[in-house]
Amino acid sequence: MFSAEVGLIISVIAGLLLALVIFGIFARNKWGINTGTVVCPGCKTAQPAFRKPASLKQALWGGYTCPTCHRELDKWGREVSV
Repeated sequence: MFSAEVGLIISVIAGLLLALVIFGIFARNKWGINTGTVVCPGCKTAQPAFRKPASLKQALWGGYTCPTCHRELDKWGREVSV
């Protein structure tokens, strides 16, 4: 089926993607995964665990639109400038 070279290439790519996600968790960038609760910095409203993305950017990279004050937040709860 697969040759050893193809398996090695797939393993290297998977390792690099995993490294990006792990780095993103600590650097709090768009590659990371946030499992914590997000609170709006303006009105202190906790965002719902199950979100409805308001844009393609939110669908791809995560983020919220606060239902109370309508601020756009990233997945870490930081306000996004428009």
